[in-house]
Amino acid sequence: GGVSTGISVMLSDLLSTRMSVLGKVKRFDDSQRNSNAYAGNFSLKEKLTPSFWLREFGQYEKNSADQSVFSYTGSTVGISAGYAFTKRTLASLGYSYLVQKYDEPAGAEMKTHTIFLSADWSLRKNWGIGGEYDLQISKENVTGTSTTNNILSLAVRYSY
Repeated sequence: GGVSTGISVMLSDLLSTRMSVLGKVKRFDDSQRNSNAYAGNFSLKEKLTPSFWLREFGQYEKNSADQSVFSYTGSTVGISAGYAFTKRTLASLGYSYLVQKYDEPAGAEMKTHTIFLSADWSLRKNWGIGGEYDLQISKENVTGTSTTNNILSLAVRYSY
């Protein structure tokens, strides 16, 4: 589970930015992977029409695991396109690239390409729900191991 907070600023009618910080507590069946993570995000959003936009984003994350072989720093960059079907329903499609540099063994890193599709629904003024599907392909440089993950995420959001 995790928590995040952020601020959005409208730079013009067509351009906005968002900055946020987040914290996560990660728990796994293998307790050596259990960790706490902290991250900072920045994004820029351009409205091309009233219903269609592009968003570029970046994130820096520090993950501190119970076992140092699972601790890393990560940097992500990405881009997405979104469309508002109604005032309360929107969807986006995007791509991100993540590089994770592990504490041990020295020089170990993983590169991950992700394609994602998400949908959000506003339920009330401050409440919403969302869902996302991610297709991830990762490759680790020490062993050359490659993995593919299919991830489904659901969220309840509150904003004020």
